[in-house]
Amino acid sequence: FLTHPDNITVLHGTEVEFSCVVVDSDVLSFFVNDTCADDQCFMDKGFIQPGSDDSDPLARRRNLTATALTQYNNTKIKCFAVKYNTDNPKQLFSDTGVLLVQGPLSSV
Repeated sequence: FLTHPDNITVLHGTEVEFSCVVVDSDVLSFFVNDTCADDQCFMDKGFIQPGSDDSDPLARRRNLTATALTQYNNTKIKCFAVKYNTDNPKQLFSDTGVLLVQGPLSSV
């Protein structure tokens, strides 16, 4: 199974974290707007995807963090898992979570 990232609504400037867990997989990664989060353009924008936590031999965990900026409003986040040790590698995408960023509050 593969857990799905949650929709997250946060204020501008807040640190956000998406998490995924998969059982029986060789690879677990995130996609941001349908592009792998390992892509340099997302790393340059502050999306950080540290290495996966493989301390549980049955489950692989991974997090994706970023600072919520208004230009990231409605960013789509999903997880991607691959199992290689078969003749036909299995690929699995999670449902998509959405980052909803509320703009900075102006003084009244």
